[in-house]
Amino acid sequence: MPAVMAVKRLLPLRVQQQRFALPLEVVERLLPLAALHPLPLAPEYVMGLLNFEGQSLLVIDLAGRLGMPMRSHYPVDIPLVLLKCAAYRALLVVDEVYAVETLLADRLRGEVLFKRGTAPLQAVVEMAAGTTLLLDCLRLLDVEISPGVESALLDADLLTQSRIADTSASPTTVTAVELR
Repeated sequence: MPAVMAVKRLLPLRVQQQRFALPLEVVERLLPLAALHPLPLAPEYVMGLLNFEGQSLLVIDLAGRLGMPMRSHYPVDIPLVLLKCAAYRALLVVDEVYAVETLLADRLRGEVLFKRGTAPLQAVVEMAAGTTLLLDCLRLLDVEISPGVESALLDADLLTQSRIADTSASPTTVTAVELR
């Protein structure tokens, strides 16, 4: 009996001229851009909070999160990708989303190299349109929030899900802040 090969379903997307992909199991849906509530003292790539089905979710500009230049203007039709990664949810702003692709898991390359780094990348994969970087959802959603912002959120009883990496006076790492 032939061995069964593991398959991976990926959602390819584009940020500027670079191709990335997310494992389909962490993607809940695509949404249009809507009114955002600013989050003072958050990193520049955190665009703000978006109320979605009664929850305020972080909206992260993927270009900025990856150290790429951010847009100065966001068109109303720019897609948001709603992620659910472990117990955390957040929205990513991307330039374009493509059709889901299914490929054999053995096409992933460089996983060992990316495990050692801090970049939110998991592997490199050859997809239909070319070389694509597979994003690591948990590392992608690690967002530094200044202690003042985190304190205000806690005081307002808004912070419901977080993983605090450091309790010193330095910025706190919060994974996909989900607010009530």
